[in-house]
Amino acid sequence: MSASQRLIRSVVYLGLAALMGTGSLSAASREMLTLQRELSIVLLEVRQLKSQHGERMAVLEELTKQNLEVSNRMNQAMAVLERQVAKQSEALEQPVNSMSTRVENMSNDFRDLRTAVEAINTRVARVQQEIEDIKTHLTTLPPPSFEGEGAAPEGNGLSSAGTLFDAALGDFHRGNYELSKVQFGNYLRDYSRSLRAVEAQYYLGAIAYSEQDYPEAIRNFDLVMERYQVATITPDAQYKKALSLMKLNHLDEAGSELRSLVEQFPNSTVAPNAAAQLEELQGVSEKPSPTRRSALTN
Repeated sequence: MSASQRLIRSVVYLGLAALMGTGSLSAASREMLTLQRELSIVLLEVRQLKSQHGERMAVLEELTKQNLEVSNRMNQAMAVLERQVAKQSEALEQPVNSMSTRVENMSNDFRDLRTAVEAINTRVARVQQEIEDIKTHLTTLPPPSFEGEGAAPEGNGLSSAGTLFDAALGDFHRGNYELSKVQFGNYLRDYSRSLRAVEAQYYLGAIAYSEQDYPEAIRNFDLVMERYQVATITPDAQYKKALSLMKLNHLDEAGSELRSLVEQFPNSTVAPNAAAQLEELQGVSEKPSPTRRSALTN
């Protein structure tokens, strides 16, 4: 039984004794003594509780103080860490930005390089096609003919005409365009009525085309078409004239030449190429595009 319960019980007993009268005074006295002892015990326990409470509060205050100190130290450490992180971020920001710029520049350079390579591949393909066209023209040329060589010098005229033409043709195939041009010019001057004069005129146009002198090439191809309308090489001259006009970006005139070639010489060796070029030109006219127009002339 606790002290508080004993105290309550004593008070109750005391009240009962008072009600019962004097006969119970001795019992009440004994109860009073008991109550006093218990009250003393309760007071002692209360002092002990207060003492224990004070000690516990002191411990709690000490713990609270220690926790506060630890919290302050942690806050200080966090502040230092945040400053260090901020400095590191500032130190890394510039290199990262610089690296991002370099990566972007490299990506742009790679894209430009890929575009340039694609353009080169397109040009190489066109050059290869032109080489194939030239080979086709060469294989379809008539064999050397020395009959009917007109306006030849006296004596060994036929032999001189054939030798001059063969020499000019050999220099053309070896890429000696200047020498070949002079020789073909001399041939036309001395043997303008020969059967191979049309070939000489055509090769002068081919030389001008190879040297990118497109107006001169057109002039020579026009002479072939005007003077030798029924010659085997006339469709080739008209096709090369159309290509020269395309190089000069005269696309409408080039289209007219290609259309005329396909209609007049549908069975010629260059008719399929002319039809393909005409279809491409028609596509450009339907959907104008500076890029495609530029690609056609390269």
